[in-house]
Amino acid sequence: MHDLNYYKKLVKNAEILILQIQNLEKKGIKKNKKEIALLNTSLSLTLVNIENFLKAYKTF
Repeated sequence: MHDLNYYKKLVKNAEILILQIQNLEKKGIKKNKKEIALLNTSLSLTLVNIENFLKAYKTF
């Protein structure tokens, strides 16, 4: 599971989450507060997974 494709998938997911957050922020932070919060949580977890992957391969 911890191979290059897994890492690429995590990075791609992080990029998608960032774009989704940016799009919602453009539409209005107050109006999309809950959705932005959920996406931020997902992004945080994805970034932790990326960090753990890199630590496992001692490249961090």
